[in-house]
Amino acid sequence: MPHIILEYSSNISLTHNIKETFFHELHKGLGEWHSSFNPDECKSRSIRHDDYKLGFEDQTVGFIHLSIKIVERPLEVREKVKHKAAALLNEMFSSHIGHLKRADFTVLIEEFQLENYSKTRIES
Repeated sequence: MPHIILEYSSNISLTHNIKETFFHELHKGLGEWHSSFNPDECKSRSIRHDDYKLGFEDQTVGFIHLSIKIVERPLEVREKVKHKAAALLNEMFSSHIGHLKRADFTVLIEEFQLENYSKTRIES
């Protein structure tokens, strides 16, 4: 049930197709990196930010930030997911920074307790 949020600055051009491919590869990777992750249970979304500020820089810097929210896992699992996700982020998006002076790519693994989560599935 990982919840995945990809946030990025508007000065980085990410098409629907590249984001869709990234999410597909990340879902697949999570299932391969640890057996407790079911790719069919991943929920991903992206948010483009038009209003942001990075330090004292102007619009020649950008960012891509990936948050992965998961139910409690051991440190070694979180570390593996963090490193593998960061590598995938770099691999898929490094060529999209174009004219920018710099772009910061970051990954945050957030844990939550299962007792604080609720899910209802409605099927037709």
